[in-house]
Amino acid sequence: MSKKSVAISNTFCPQTLFVYGTKREDDKPNFGLFCWISYYGDNGLCMMAGLSEDKLTRDNIDRTGVFSANLVTEKTLALADYFGCNSGYDKGKMDIPVNVENGQVLDVPVLSDSPIAFELEVYRKIELEAGRIYLCRIRNVLADEELCDGDGFLEEKMGRIAPVCTTGNTYFGWNGNRIAGWGEPGLSVKAGKKMNVEIRRLTPDRAEDYLHFFDVTPHSTGKEEHRCYCVCWAGANCDGRDFSTAEKRRAVAAEYIKNGAIQGYLAYIGHRVVGWCNANTKSDCYDCISWKMFMQSIKKDEPGPKVKSIFCFAIAPEMRRKGIATQLLYRVCEDAAKDGFDAVEAYPNKEFVNTEDDFMGTVDTYEKAGFELFYEAGDKLVMRKRLS
Repeated sequence: MSKKSVAISNTFCPQTLFVYGTKREDDKPNFGLFCWISYYGDNGLCMMAGLSEDKLTRDNIDRTGVFSANLVTEKTLALADYFGCNSGYDKGKMDIPVNVENGQVLDVPVLSDSPIAFELEVYRKIELEAGRIYLCRIRNVLADEELCDGDGFLEEKMGRIAPVCTTGNTYFGWNGNRIAGWGEPGLSVKAGKKMNVEIRRLTPDRAEDYLHFFDVTPHSTGKEEHRCYCVCWAGANCDGRDFSTAEKRRAVAAEYIKNGAIQGYLAYIGHRVVGWCNANTKSDCYDCISWKMFMQSIKKDEPGPKVKSIFCFAIAPEMRRKGIATQLLYRVCEDAAKDGFDAVEAYPNKEFVNTEDDFMGTVDTYEKAGFELFYEAGDKLVMRKRLS
């Protein structure tokens, strides 16, 4: 195929994204988004990082000689984009909920939610006309435990953490598909700073909002078969239903919302859904597929008490640990009391496993909301909050 000359730009130069973590003079963390980073060899594996213009990150690196480089994934993209679109010199940039830990070898801040982080020490600087290149020794590499076992191929592990790359002012996923333009994902973080969260009951007129939330919110496993649309926790007999593809589950969800089989609450920031809680009448869900598969140790109630069950929380990855699940939970209990329920019941794991496996909520969350242990059921606890 013939070629022709084109304008010089970064359009055809995809780059992996990293968030650099540095410490300010007051010892507080600062994070910035960068893509000019690569490996090279110099008596061992090293990394080079380029920074242009006046940036607080560059000031901090020049002062301390160390920083962290945290891999950006689909899960952390919104936070990373926010860091990239807001200057470190702006007061209040870091006034957001963010999980930070310290490096294990160097005194550098590390993003806890990044699956890979490099602790880097600068040993040489190269001055440019409009920037600076830092040549760095890799002093330590921090990796999530799930990446360190010997099971699974590298391709499968990388697909699971889903790194993000950028080119031409656009973010692309590990599969090559466009995710968003620069400045778009971080808007939810900026909105979340104000935490103007509104909880609304799921009704048929909000079906498209609900479906869109599951369309665009990446499950942390990155697997299409886990895009559930919450159809397996519904007040409907699932025998004979085909849930084999995301498209089929989406269609069933639309039907279930229309007839009231899926019940629960959506959390909104502005017009965007950032969270979901599946809360349904307990006795209506005995025939749903997830009850039959996973809840055999849970006792079915005798006729009489009217119990609302909480089956699932789904929170947009960038909005987790900001109290949204708690707000959803309180609304469930408030409305359940108004609707004549005698109790709200929940089924957390006895021990915290991870965010994905603890989708039913955590013991601590329920205890803070006034739930008490009702009985133990295998690896789960049945907790209740009495309303009358």
